[in-house]
Amino acid sequence: MSPRFLVSSLLSFCIGSALAAGPKGTMTLPDFTKGDPIPAGAAHDWNLGATGLRGWMFTEEMATAAARQISVTEVIKGSPADGTLKVGDVILGMAEPFSFDPRTEFGNALTLAEASNGKLPLILWRAGQQE
Repeated sequence: MSPRFLVSSLLSFCIGSALAAGPKGTMTLPDFTKGDPIPAGAAHDWNLGATGLRGWMFTEEMATAAARQISVTEVIKGSPADGTLKVGDVILGMAEPFSFDPRTEFGNALTLAEASNGKLPLILWRAGQQE
């Protein structure tokens, strides 16, 4: 690989990571149940596995350990989540509220669901109410 390619790739990664995480030093942990929006400039969302969902989680340097909520940003038409969840829903946990990194907890619960009955129990916040 040429040095120019490596520098270009590194710059693209750094710029992309900075944009995904949002403005450095200005992002605070939002509470979607209180109406907080996704922070400006924090556009990176995550694929939520075989559900057909994408969701935004609070991130610090691309780590989601401090997050406790997932704001649904996309529901793929025809996916398992289509017709059940919608953009703007907030996932607060699985059978229990998230107690640590929701990416890890969601992934573990999805793996268990796929290995058993295919049902993924969610604690959901929608239109001001928990379901």
